[in-house]
Amino acid sequence: MNNTDRQTRDQLADLIETFTTGKITNFNFDKSINDLKSKDPLISFCIQHLWFLYDDIKEHYAVLDKKEWDFCYRLMLLLRSDCQVHMSKTRMPFKQCIEKNEEDNIDTCFPFTDFKQLMQIRRDTPSFQKVPYPKEIEYQNIWSENEQKLMHSILIIFFPVAIILKLFGCLLYREMTLHIKPKGTQ
Repeated sequence: MNNTDRQTRDQLADLIETFTTGKITNFNFDKSINDLKSKDPLISFCIQHLWFLYDDIKEHYAVLDKKEWDFCYRLMLLLRSDCQVHMSKTRMPFKQCIEKNEEDNIDTCFPFTDFKQLMQIRRDTPSFQKVPYPKEIEYQNIWSENEQKLMHSILIIFFPVAIILKLFGCLLYREMTLHIKPKGTQ
């Protein structure tokens, strides 16, 4: 079954590029991506993972480090490709999920399984062009120094709750795993 929604994939890739290159703010980006409707599992996967790359309290333009920038462009590559994807959902204890997320951080090939798969899809998508990381955004901040101190104070207050949940593993977290099938493979 072909679940690829080419039009929505292209719209989402365009939105990611528009946000990362500083043409729209996080509020416009958030509204636009949440207005997208599709049964293509890649769309919901990307939206879920993009949420961690911007603040939803204070309006700002993209503030991304090199790893986050590269991750956005890997998502755009996947969206521009003709790959078939399906999603599997597993339930796991919260503690196990935290440990897994520490292993799967975005400086690797994620969401691709390995560099070989990433390169195969890159070769299959010749029209894709990655924009080099602009060094001038590297040292930007969303929050002022005082605002950062306030946010850290709030986190310290709620940190014990996170520790308790992690120790007991009492919550179940639903993990979404993306399975990528490059064009022309079985």
